[in-house]
Parts: sequence; C-alpha cells; structure tokens
Amino acid sequence: MRRNLFLTTIIGGVIISLLLFFSYAPAKAAIVKKPKVVKVTPKTGAQGDTIDVTITGKNFADTPTVSMGNGITVNTVSFVSATELTANITIASDAKKGPRVVRVTNPDGKKSQPKSIFRVTKSTGTTTTTTTTTSSTTTTTVPQVTAKKTTEDLLSPSAAGWANITASSIQTTGNPATGGHGNVGGESGLVPVKLQAAHDSTNIFMRFEWNDSTQNNTHEVWTYSASSSTWSMEGNEDRILMAWPITDIAGREGKTFQQIGCAMLCHLKDTTDSTKIIPNTTDAVNDCSVCHPNSSGKDTTFVHPDVPESLEDDCASCHGGQDREIEEIADMGSPAGGAFDIWHWKAGRSDPINLAEDQVASDGGMRTNDGAGLTSNNDGPTGFTDRPKYIWTAASGKGASPSTEIIKNSEIANLVATNMLATVNATDGKYYLSNGTTEEVPTDGAKVRRRILKDGTAIEPGNGDIKASSGYSGGKWAVVLKRKINTTDTKDYVFKTGASDINFFGFAVTDNSGNSHKAKNLLKMIFEQ
Repeated sequence: MRRNLFLTTIIGGVIISLLLFFSYAPAKAAIVKKPKVVKVTPKTGAQGDTIDVTITGKNFADTPTVSMGNGITVNTVSFVSATELTANITIASDAKKGPRVVRVTNPDGKKSQPKSIFRVTKSTGTTTTTTTTTSSTTTTTVPQVTAKKTTEDLLSPSAAGWANITASSIQTTGNPATGGHGNVGGESGLVPVKLQAAHDSTNIFMRFEWNDSTQNNTHEVWTYSASSSTWSMEGNEDRILMAWPITDIAGREGKTFQQIGCAMLCHLKDTTDSTKIIPNTTDAVNDCSVCHPNSSGKDTTFVHPDVPESLEDDCASCHGGQDREIEEIADMGSPAGGAFDIWHWKAGRSDPINLAEDQVASDGGMRTNDGAGLTSNNDGPTGFTDRPKYIWTAASGKGASPSTEIIKNSEIANLVATNMLATVNATDGKYYLSNGTTEEVPTDGAKVRRRILKDGTAIEPGNGDIKASSGYSGGKWAVVLKRKINTTDTKDYVFKTGASDINFFGFAVTDNSGNSHKAKNLLKMIFEQ
C-alpha cells in the first residue's frame, strides 16, 4: 500500500511538471514565410496583348509587387487572398517569344522563388486588351479606377467610407518610356500604390496609400554653423503629382496623353527658353544610351553622372544651349496648343495648410502655378541672401525641430512683435529683436524653414482648389486630395461624369525628391452612376 502510494505520488509529480513545462514554455517567434507561386492562369499571352492573369500560391500579403520578366509590364496587382492575386499585364509587341519568370514580392521584401511558368507567344495579328472589375469584364487599354458614389465627406484618410471602397494596387514603374525614371540607378525602390476614388454630386476624392520608410516634410531648411559663421541649406520632401489633360495635343514622340499619359509632358521644349529641355526625339526616350553611353540602351542601368569624360562638365552637349542643372531640364511642359492640369501635393510646402498646389502646363510653356504659389521664401535681403530673413529666438524655445516648426504668413507679424522671431538687418546682416537694437546671435546648429506658408487671404484665387489631408504612420503615407468636379477655372480639368465618359490621368509619388519619381503614366477613371 505504501509502495503504491509512493509510485502514485511520483507519477503525479511528473505529470504536473510536464503540464507546467508546456503551459509556461516560451512561445516560438512567428516565422514570416516567403510567398510561393504555384501557377499562373492563363499560362500564355501573345505579343501586344493586355490581359488579366490569376496567380495562385500561398503566403501572399496585401500590396505585393509582381514581376514577369522582360517585355511584360505589370499594370496593376489586386490582392484577393493569401493564396490568390490578380494582375493586369501588357506584353510588348516586340517582346521576345518564350518562357518568362514570375515572381511575387511581399511588402516586407520577401520574394518567391522565380518560376518559369508563363510564356509569351507570337502575335495573332489582333490585340487583346482586357481587365476584370468586380462586376464584369470590360475592354480597355489601361488600368481603370472607378470613383464610387458617396454622401460622406471623405477628405480624411481615415474616414469610415473608405473601408467600403475597393483599392486598386497600382504598380509604379521607372521606365521613362512609360512614365518616369524612378530611382536613378535603376528600378529599386519602386512601390505599389493603393488608389481609391469616390465622388459626390460636387466633389471628387482621390486616396493614395504607399510605403515610405521615412517621413520627409522639411523642404529646404537653413542651418547655422557657429564655427564658420555661415548658413547652409538642404532638405526636400515627399510628394504626389497628378496630371489631367484639359486640351490633349500631341507632345513627346508625337503622342497624345490618351496614348502615353503624362509621359508626353516630359522634357518638352519651352517656347520661352529653348535651353532648358532635353532633345525631343524618339531615340532619347527609348534609348538612354543616346546621351548616356554607359546605359547600353537600358534605363535600369542609367546613372546620370556617368557620361563620357569629355561631357562631364558640359550638360549642353546633350541638352542643348548653355549648361543646365538637371532640375532645370527634367520638368513637365505643354506642347503648343495643349493645356494640362497638374496637382502637386507637397509634404512640407502644401500639406501643413491642407492643400495641394494647383499647377498648369499650357500654351507650349513649362509647368507653373495657377496663381502665385503657396509659399514665399525666408531669404535675407540684397547683400545677405546667403542667410534667412527670420530666425527663431532663444526665448521661443524653437530652432531644433523644423519638421514641426512651421511659419505661416499670417503669423509673422505677431511672432516678430513678441520676439519669437528675430529679423536680419539689411545694413549689417545681423539679427535683432523687435526693438531693432537688441541683437539675437544664432546658436550652432540652429534651424529654420526656408519656406513660409501662405494661408488665409494670402492664397491667391486659383491655387486653393485642391484640398488635402494626410497621415503618416508605421512607415506608410495615406493622402487624400479633394477638388470640385468643375471649378469653373479654365486652367482646371473638368471631370466627365457620364456613364460612358472616361477621365485619363497619370500620377507619381516621390521619396524626399522632386526628380526621382515612381510613376504610373496612364490610367483611366470612370464615375459610378
């Protein structure tokens, strides 16, 4: 009896110990698996076709990217589930026949093993162009976005109504022939953009969401160095640009906006200054080696500084006229007789006043503001333009965080009067408080924004039409642009809202840059009735 009791006690103790071990053993960290591609339907596509393909596999995440090899452009990617994606692709008419590797990349950077499971076949002599929406299959040549009907003001990116509108995952590109250089040095960093659209009886709403590891919203910041007693200036911002054709006249390569989208606005000749623009030739568009021999005809290896040694100090050899900076060359312009509405959201210069800059390219000229712009410059007077006009004083407690230390036009007088800002003297270049005699000496590393934001009545008519609201969280931007369907301004695009009407547009996003953009040059939008 005593022995049985002893054995029972021992066995019970072992069982309890095992239960405690498994109950309290630390859980293993979840393993994030790579996506896996199993098959593609259909398995083939003919040269020149634009078709939908279904990619089946597992471990797919929302907003993935898809690549299908040379000669195939992935227009859009729609996340259906962790085991299914739908992609709309265009096969170039001169794409090489044969197998193509299909690869899926999740937002965390994990990639599927490349699988050669799709084949490009010979053109049938007719062009197939299809895309699948949630309700039907329609014939189209470009990705389509539907502006859904709403009765809610959707200006906020977190407005409840956005949850009821399916987002299109638009894959941006870096090819200049299809919308932009993307990253200088190749197509790394290209991002899928979630795009949603809605409309009420008066307004159009456009919501953009994309991954960006850094929030850049301090365009041009003055910084003081006490050791050299000098000011320097640097900084840029994240942006969205959109283009809408008001009057669609053929531009670059003799193509209209409806044919190649906003790409037709790039590098056009400015009738007022012929020295600013890259040669408007087919070769310069399709073969970067015309100006950049190192590229071997491929824009994915394009590196701007790597040009023949004889040309390194003379942009004029390729760009014509006198020597020019790249910022003066790479801009959008209108062909003679054309007019194009440009929406330009800027994280540092327009978003803090809840607007996007309203711009226009027309009458053979370059892009300009529809009005006088949304900012003025915080620059010193003649003789002292190497420093800011206003600086934060020690008493203000500011001068270290320019991302939040915004200066608005309507606030300057009060900030100066209360000695929050000191003003540079036009005679000696020193800074003084409001009494004009007490000197304010800037400290080492002191910072102040160069751009003063206009607000209230300082915003000219024509440049306050595009309302904006944004949010940045978890390495991701969400931005909504809102504008009237018809502003009655002749410099603004008038949206077509009929059942059979199509609105063509293109867009780009940038990462801390005004030049290196990730773009989708041509899309179309219809209005839900």
